[in-house]
Amino acid sequence: MAERQIDVVEKTGAKMLHILLGPFHPIIWLCHPDSAKELMKSTEPKPVFKPPGGYYFYKEWLGMGLLLSHGKKWERNRRLLTPAFHFDILKPYVNIYNKVADTLLENIKQNMDSKNEVEIYNLVSMATLDTMLRCAFSYTSDVQTNRNPLVHSDFIFYRTISGRRVRKEYDYVHHFAEELISLRRKSLEENSEQLKKRQLDFLDILITARDEDGTGLSDEEIRAEVDTFMFAGHDTTASSISWALYYLAKYPEEQQKVYEEVRTLTDGKEIFTWENIAEGKQMRLFLKESMRHASPAPMFSRLLTKPYVCEGVEIPAGTEIIVLTHLFHIQPDIWSDYKEFRPERFLDDESKKRDPYAYVPFSAGPRYKLSLVPGFEYVKEHLAVTRAKNGIKLHVEERT
Repeated sequence: MAERQIDVVEKTGAKMLHILLGPFHPIIWLCHPDSAKELMKSTEPKPVFKPPGGYYFYKEWLGMGLLLSHGKKWERNRRLLTPAFHFDILKPYVNIYNKVADTLLENIKQNMDSKNEVEIYNLVSMATLDTMLRCAFSYTSDVQTNRNPLVHSDFIFYRTISGRRVRKEYDYVHHFAEELISLRRKSLEENSEQLKKRQLDFLDILITARDEDGTGLSDEEIRAEVDTFMFAGHDTTASSISWALYYLAKYPEEQQKVYEEVRTLTDGKEIFTWENIAEGKQMRLFLKESMRHASPAPMFSRLLTKPYVCEGVEIPAGTEIIVLTHLFHIQPDIWSDYKEFRPERFLDDESKKRDPYAYVPFSAGPRYKLSLVPGFEYVKEHLAVTRAKNGIKLHVEERT
């Protein structure tokens, strides 16, 4: 099998790579949409239940929520959670975005050194966590001003000193989620009428969701979705925003285009509205190109339950497939000028010509002008999300 796949690599320009890990199951790495699109359409499960499966080490942390589950369980939970993503639920969150952004901007200002330089990745990460807690769980805290990372752990053996620390952090995250759920359940039991008087949030929907027979989600299932939502909604968004700020600083001409659009849309005001989000064409193009260069979720994996034919080669059941989606975005046969930062490539006329699987990445108050810090090493680290190995340090200049 390995020999045949080496042949495929030579014939297809590295659309598929192969590696075999000792006594464990074989692993195939796919790096081109032509090789991966059928798998992406399939219902093959994620490798969760035994090492070295790509999602094995997330199971104890996140539980079997939407990120890790599959089959009937995934379908049921996805159906019960669908109301949480209705526009009527999402619209009022714009006010929260503006408040969180104000705090973030103040934190950037306070953390700038004498040269007006600041590392923004951690500040943005706390801001997206703050947003998630406020929007999904109606939980307001000082997380941006009293920073205590909840989900930035290395997955290592639990018998080591570091492993015990990770275990302690798992317990902290789980206790935090369980306390949120318990307090909300008690509140709803004491006064169910409050659901008619206020905006429902994600946690309300999780607790009140019911199947046709009246069965709801268990506390364990709700906790898994809460933990998943905090991670998936916070960490990937932090990555997206941080790298977008990096590209604003790296390409000042693009920064100016976005700045002028935001000023026009908001008429010089300090807040962003729901309508502004839809109207921000240049911002949308810029963010898409930013995520092409730095995909927030750079890879995913599946465990084959049946043979999968790829590039004329049959890959047997039991193989783990790792799809490197961030490499989709630098394939020269799809993106002829892939090294260039060109947001206009996502204009409708150009986008319609591309295979939809070729691009799989995952506020207002324009007060600052950004630029890169000379000599600082900006390094992408493709982990569960695309992190910045050394952080992202920017020079920040207040606009007049």
